[in-house]
Amino acid sequence: MSMKWLFQQSRHAAEQPQQNNKLATPDQFTFTWTVRDYHEVADLYPTGRWFYSDSFVEPNNPQQKGVGLDSSDYLWRMCMYPNGVSQTDKNYLGLFLKAIPTDLERDGNSSGRERTYAFEVYRLESSICSSSALGSVTPTPVLLKNEKFSKTRFGFGSDQVFGRRQFLKLSEVYPDPTSKFDLIVRVRITNEENAALLASSTDMPHGEFPLATQIPRYFDDDRFCDVEFTFTCGSRIRAHRIILASQSKYFESLLSGQWVEGRNKIIPIKEIDYEIFRCVMFYLYTGKLEENLELDTLKSAYMKADMLGLETFGKLLANRIAEDVNVDNWDEILLLGWQMGDTCLKSAAMGFATTRWEELKSTENMQRVVGCGNIDWIEELISAKIFGVHESSRK
Repeated sequence: MSMKWLFQQSRHAAEQPQQNNKLATPDQFTFTWTVRDYHEVADLYPTGRWFYSDSFVEPNNPQQKGVGLDSSDYLWRMCMYPNGVSQTDKNYLGLFLKAIPTDLERDGNSSGRERTYAFEVYRLESSICSSSALGSVTPTPVLLKNEKFSKTRFGFGSDQVFGRRQFLKLSEVYPDPTSKFDLIVRVRITNEENAALLASSTDMPHGEFPLATQIPRYFDDDRFCDVEFTFTCGSRIRAHRIILASQSKYFESLLSGQWVEGRNKIIPIKEIDYEIFRCVMFYLYTGKLEENLELDTLKSAYMKADMLGLETFGKLLANRIAEDVNVDNWDEILLLGWQMGDTCLKSAAMGFATTRWEELKSTENMQRVVGCGNIDWIEELISAKIFGVHESSRK
């Protein structure tokens, strides 16, 4: 039996934002690697041995994803150590991403490329199934772990791979030593340079940052400001009417004179706290979220995003919240997801809870979830525990 038969790779390019719990923007490329019969494959690789995925292509032009291979596209492959990189890591699965230099990069003497990336690992457990309407049996993918990595400079050296040596405990990969399963690894690669180029396109619709490459430098810059917002805490924020109106229908209505307050140069803000309003302003100027925002700030801003008509802002906030799920806040995030009907928040929190069920089932967090009183919500959590978080619920 050839090794090539054991591995199946599939490419998912240009995913829409609503398709996954991580925000899939036009500058983000996703590749999914399925290792068939992983329980057998891993036995072939002792500690210190690895295997690669097939190489895969990240399109360079964000407007032409999926159109075909271009000489300016980027090449990658994933690397897995199924039984540890070394004896120190023998109880962990190691997972890495490697950049492969293209001819264009070699000709240009490029030393590497910068990307932000994230891994998701699922187990496709054949013994846990759900029956479809046609009576067939469909395996259910169970999320084992997801992790986002900050911007990384990928060099082209033969030994330059980036990821985590102790990415996932083997005890979580094999909760039942007798089970038969496939392992699914998904990598999301974000090219922030392409994001800026795409955002600066002049044919973008209202609110999608047509001047993104110029606007950010005016945030917190008093030059040319023509409106000031005041808050009960005493803080003030000065801004530019044309920038706010061009990025948000809400502010366009507020500042065009349709409301009495909008005709004034100083506008008091009573329904939004200063920290939340500043978070909104930063987004309108940059198209991004500030770093190191507290969960309470993220949640409050998320609740205001719909009122302000900022759908993409809300999705960015939801994905930042989902990335920060942990043992202390998973219940808050799950309840918020249920309350808002947000599958991103729900699947992230339920995925976290179900993979750590034994650890969390007797905690106060679980008591708060069970005590919410909504039978449909509780049934959804129990179903996720039994059948896993369905991939369809993560779209």
